[in-house]
Amino acid sequence: MLGEKMSLKFNIDKKDISKQKLLQDSDIKTDLITHAVKLTSSYIKANPGISSDRIVTFLSDIKKTLEEVFEEKKKQNPAVPIGESVFQDHLVCLEDGEKVKVLGPYLKKFDMSFEEYKKKWNLPDSYPSVSPSYSLFRRELALKNKLGHPNKKSKENMF
Repeated sequence: MLGEKMSLKFNIDKKDISKQKLLQDSDIKTDLITHAVKLTSSYIKANPGISSDRIVTFLSDIKKTLEEVFEEKKKQNPAVPIGESVFQDHLVCLEDGEKVKVLGPYLKKFDMSFEEYKKKWNLPDSYPSVSPSYSLFRRELALKNKLGHPNKKSKENMF
């Protein structure tokens, strides 16, 4: 084993990443892999008789440790101040600064629900998921099409 040229692959499980919401930033992912390879290489050089099973265990341990370290680096500031993220005709996504009318579908880009988004940024329950003008537009459209709760007159006419 010592005389053989070793080729190690550091595989990162994509499901693991999406579940833990780690390494969304490609720079952090690159840093993680680079550091893991350097540390593993140094460990192997310092322990010449190491078994391949121990190398796999070491890689797994190093990955977990580096994820914890880089998780702190991943924590980001909002793209804009929270108080400047709600406008009449759009919302500004705190993740990347993109202007959107509806946040829910857009947050799928970050593998995040609106509830997770509110929790991450410590937003109040009253924080809108839809821009005020779009909400008003949808309300008017629903009223025009007689959707929603009927008023008393329409209830009386039903029977």
